[in-house]
Amino acid sequence: MPYDEFSDFSVAISDGIATLAFDRPDIRNGISPDTMRQMQRLWVMLDEDPAVRAIILTGNGAKFSVGGDFGAMKSGPWRNPFEGDTFAEATRRVDDQLRVRVPVIAAVNGDVIGGGATIALLCDLVIMDETARIGDPHVRAGAVAGDGGCAIWMALCGPLRAKEYLMTGDLLTAAEAERIGLVNRVVAQGTAYEEAVRIARRFADGDLPPLAVKWTKYSINKMIRESLASSLDVSLALELLSFLSEDRAEAVASFLEKRKGHFVGR
Repeated sequence: MPYDEFSDFSVAISDGIATLAFDRPDIRNGISPDTMRQMQRLWVMLDEDPAVRAIILTGNGAKFSVGGDFGAMKSGPWRNPFEGDTFAEATRRVDDQLRVRVPVIAAVNGDVIGGGATIALLCDLVIMDETARIGDPHVRAGAVAGDGGCAIWMALCGPLRAKEYLMTGDLLTAAEAERIGLVNRVVAQGTAYEEAVRIARRFADGDLPPLAVKWTKYSINKMIRESLASSLDVSLALELLSFLSEDRAEAVASFLEKRKGHFVGR
């Protein structure tokens, strides 16, 4: 498989375990529209690779992913949602991740924010470094968490907590994320990937029956996909609409200019 063609990710496969890592450490693994397109293709390729029996998703550098690449937001579909096919690409990427048949484990080695958090939470297990933080501050960027964030947060921690954290954009500590059921477990600093490998090894080595594991995952993910189907189209459409607001432009400008934003509700 030609995994070396992807500029925003690194892929390494060893003894049945594929490590897929965000590889933009200079911008804290920020996500651009091209990053999302690459990720969608990678999920399909890894799913079709017979050498892969488990996948670990992580980030190179100090962060897992801080979400949207604000530098890329000044142009392209994040400035004008009618450019390209953003809607179809986003829904396809979420669905392709959920359709990966082998177990996918997120090794959250550092802060995971916004779209990065959504991608991590769509994995089958989430292992989080005790020093990392998680959150989805789409609202602080003048946007709706339309990339699947609304649905997956509600599925994992319930509507009240999902509304609290998505409507405020507040970040959670690893301990708080574990307490409310967002992540499976919190581990000592610097050991998230090591713990993910330990778990992945059980799947890759055949300690557990592969068909039973795959079909159990399929059954649960079918319910998640149905939940996403009922809300993803609406939240994504509202996110694209929010990109056109004055508040969105102010949020991006204030971030880039390192000042407090002033929002007017239009």
